[in-house]
Amino acid sequence: MAAATPCRDEANARLKKFLEDSGFDVTNTKGSQIDVRMEMAKLPPYASYRVAKEAFSEAPEYDGIYVSCLRWQTAANIEKLERELKVPAVTNSQPRI
Repeated sequence: MAAATPCRDEANARLKKFLEDSGFDVTNTKGSQIDVRMEMAKLPPYASYRVAKEAFSEAPEYDGIYVSCLRWQTAANIEKLERELKVPAVTNSQPRI
């Protein structure tokens, strides 16, 4: 799978390790390189969509995309990502809506 976040590369590396330790094959992570948590929430709604599309486009053979971060506006983009990428798209904010 691919993973998209608003975070810097160091945090993405930790997420990748966590997902791999949980049994997922994560071959790409992509982040917006945002450093301050409060800045994440200020990103426009399309930011998570854009980063997820970029992460997925780097290897379209992925069979899913994980869009991470509760402070990032992600849930509204999941259906559109699934429709366009034709793979499951998941975010950790889905259970909260």
